[in-house]
This record gives sequence, C-alpha cells and structure tokens, in this order.
Amino acid sequence: ALPEAPWQARTPSNVRELEAQSTLIRERLKKGAEVMMLSAELMRDQITGLERANE
Repeated sequence: ALPEAPWQARTPSNVRELEAQSTLIRERLKKGAEVMMLSAELMRDQITGLERANE
C-alpha cells in the first residue's frame, strides 16, 4: 500500500480534486465502518464467553 498523503481540508477547485476528495472520504468511512463492525463482533463474542463462564 502506498503511504497516505496528508489531507488538507479545503474546497476542491476542480472536478478531479472533488472526485479525489470524495473517494478519500468514502474509503475512510468504509474502513471505519468495517473496524466498528469487527469490534462489535469481537465484543459480542467476548460477552457471550463471559456469560457462559458465569453460569
């Protein structure tokens, strides 16, 4: 994977910049959602294991 270039919050000045910014934001949101879903699944499994241990 290529290192991420630092992102500067500014208004895109042309269509290419707008598309690049939109793609970057979409990919970051997607990655964040995947991390949250994985974390929720791991927590659910851990809670289930703890509940079984407490029976």
